[in-house]
Amino acid sequence: MTAGATGPASRATRGSAGRHRQAGRRRARALVILPALVVVLVGILVALLLTRGDASGIIATGCSGDASLRISASGPVAAVLGDLADDFDAWAEDVEGIPCTSTEITSASPQEFSTALGRALDGDTEDAPTTWVPDSSLWATVLARDPRLARALPRTYPVVAASPVVFAAPRPMAEALGWPDEQPSWERLSVLANDPRGWAAAGHPEWGRLRLEWPNALTSTAGLGSTVAVYRDLATGVDATDDLRRRLVTAHNAVGGSTGDLSVALGRLRDVSATDAAALKDLPLVPATEQEVVRFNAAKPAVEVAAIYPPEGWVVSEVPVLGLRGDWVSDEQRAASEAFADYVVRGTAQRALQQAGWRAARLGAVATAAAGVVATEPRYTPAQPSQDVIARTLQNWTALDRRGSVLVVLDTSGSMKEEVGTTGQSRLDVAKSAVLSSLPFFADEASVGLWTFSRADRGRDWVEVVPLGRLDRKVGAGTARDGIATAVPRIAAAGDTALHDTTLAAVAAVRAGWQPGPNTVVLISDGKNEDPGSPDLPTTLKRLVDDADPSRPVEVVTIALGSSADARALRNIATTTKGAAYTADQPEDLESVFLAALTG
Repeated sequence: MTAGATGPASRATRGSAGRHRQAGRRRARALVILPALVVVLVGILVALLLTRGDASGIIATGCSGDASLRISASGPVAAVLGDLADDFDAWAEDVEGIPCTSTEITSASPQEFSTALGRALDGDTEDAPTTWVPDSSLWATVLARDPRLARALPRTYPVVAASPVVFAAPRPMAEALGWPDEQPSWERLSVLANDPRGWAAAGHPEWGRLRLEWPNALTSTAGLGSTVAVYRDLATGVDATDDLRRRLVTAHNAVGGSTGDLSVALGRLRDVSATDAAALKDLPLVPATEQEVVRFNAAKPAVEVAAIYPPEGWVVSEVPVLGLRGDWVSDEQRAASEAFADYVVRGTAQRALQQAGWRAARLGAVATAAAGVVATEPRYTPAQPSQDVIARTLQNWTALDRRGSVLVVLDTSGSMKEEVGTTGQSRLDVAKSAVLSSLPFFADEASVGLWTFSRADRGRDWVEVVPLGRLDRKVGAGTARDGIATAVPRIAAAGDTALHDTTLAAVAAVRAGWQPGPNTVVLISDGKNEDPGSPDLPTTLKRLVDDADPSRPVEVVTIALGSSADARALRNIATTTKGAAYTADQPEDLESVFLAALTG
């Protein structure tokens, strides 16, 4: 990042004529100008001309043009940056070569930002964000699973702060595990969590069992980072899907529950005494960012929280500044985003982030053990995970305890025979591979079914390959899971697309077999409705609304595969049912998109 000023210019130095300062001309204070003064002024002017080649140095310069910067930031980051917006605008006034800015910072979760970005891509650009600052660049990778959103996100970006993902533990418990001199590994913690002796195995039977609680990986930065780290550790060196699943199940069983965040899981520490064994009993260890640990301890709880840094190396949550790419973002606004990042990495802005618990972007040591963290840790930080790793992690981990039901409805019209690039695989081959790769990670209790559809001259346009039901139920000589795994390779493509009546039938089937939890139809199609006997799109959407049962909600998650898919119709179907719409313009993107569609 280019060097710049170390802080905002003093407001007292700004001209009163507007945002652009102009050199005023000193009015004559006497009717007679002394010759000596003239000589001095001429000498100064000649010196400037000789040294600079012109007289521009005597005219103040600053920003030029205007840029309205609308920054959407994750809550903890927004709380800090919001106090800096006016100072940044003032700083920008005195910097040559960047736009004059008017900055507004709003707080939004990654999920809320994703919705706002989707609206902007659909053409609703009023007040759309121009810049995104999540509290972890991992969220950009999560959103990029949808190629449509990925096109609006920059592939490279500046990082302005960082916070390692850690285990947060009541300090007495952390010290019993050797902290701060020894950092217990994830493997040791998971073994202790599965040990029926609990804390007695570490010399403290009064604390009960050692519990690990996990924030939601779909909504929590710490939950996402820790899940990615654990999944990567478990998947290293494992080739067989069954082996990976067994490892994941063992790890998943070590997690005793789900919690919102550190403040919820360990909130009791605000009032209890460190010597009160009953108060500490059964308190969990929970993944958190180091910044959350610092913030918790800054409130002076009765018992401090300690940050444990697993030596296997966990994810570091890097805070990026993402200047968005879209028709609603001007070149000036993108330049302003870059200037904002430059401003935040230096001076008072950087100090404000560090005072709130973040480290510098290069993990500079800025905290002390007194704050519950170890300044020299982490000593090993793996590379950030790829989009494929993120997609597989979220799907395979969340599938282990997913309830509700999932009905996959796969287009098998003739166009699905089209080859994907030069891979030798058809679109249908890619879709079948995506289904098979996700199947092993669903719990036996999950209700899963598989349909295919193409237009039939007579009768129904869809085929129930395996009807919706528990995966461990008996189907023929095996289970429903076996039935899907056997049937998928035999699926062939032929005929036209019968999209609308199949959608209505699939939603009705899921509603009839509704289970507590999310109930979802995952609809994959590479074409448009070509069934003259089926209802048109407005009628289909109306029926989806009229037939809905508020007590048994069913969402349709759609995947438009390839450029010939009716992405608009699929998006309308998803929106009407409060589902999500994905696009895979390149069929090779389907597996990642399919995994994203199943996550939840």
